Amino acid sequence: MSVGPSTLRPWSLQFGWIGSPKSELRNAFGKPSATRGEWLIYYFAGKQRGSYRLGDSEPTMVDYDVNAYVEVRLQGGKVAALRASHLTSY
Repeated sequence: MSVGPSTLRPWSLQFGWIGSPKSELRNAFGKPSATRGEWLIYYFAGKQRGSYRLGDSEPTMVDYDVNAYVEVRLQGGKVAALRASHLTSY
């Protein structure tokens, strides 16, 4: 079971980050996982199928664990700052 965006694809959002209105952020990410002061916290975890190759062997399909963490600070109803990390592991 995954939590967050339905596809868990790398984030290439159809809106710009800095200066985007809160409504566009909510449409893309939904309700924040938490808040810390003026920062909105988004945490996403799930699986993503992808190719894996060990040395000279033929590639094989595996399920990667995907974790993403985004902190967004809003000012005047718009994105003013963000911090993000993305981890994929097998």
